[in-house]
Amino acid sequence: RRAGMSAKRKYFEMMLDDGLDRSVGEGYVTVQLLADTPGVIIPGVAVSPAPVLGGELRVAVLNFSYRFEPRTLVIDDEGIHQVLSFSGRPQDCHVPWAAIVSGTTANMQISWDASAIVEEIKKTRASKAPAVERRLRSV
Repeated sequence: RRAGMSAKRKYFEMMLDDGLDRSVGEGYVTVQLLADTPGVIIPGVAVSPAPVLGGELRVAVLNFSYRFEPRTLVIDDEGIHQVLSFSGRPQDCHVPWAAIVSGTTANMQISWDASAIVEEIKKTRASKAPAVERRLRSV
């Protein structure tokens, strides 16, 4: 599992470098992610329902770049961190590697199999459902 995260990090960094070195487009990477993955911190305005699992999963599409002001992009073993602007308001964003299902630049597109994280999200929801149901009945 750790090796898979290292591969995503490697490709993400390569994609950023590709956009910046060639001065193609705006020098950013567009990332599609599963917003319900544990550890994802993004504003609700960035999230929309996905056609996966009958629309029960939520996805987001974000752009990350070294060029964005303020220059806060951090790429580490945990994921991608950056302050991004939503409707003119800065928001701290954190995207763990496990949440990312694709990355795109003007020259490249890479997709990863999301089935493992979809299964993890489904299991997490299933384990939480009975507790919520019991709490609702006792009210």
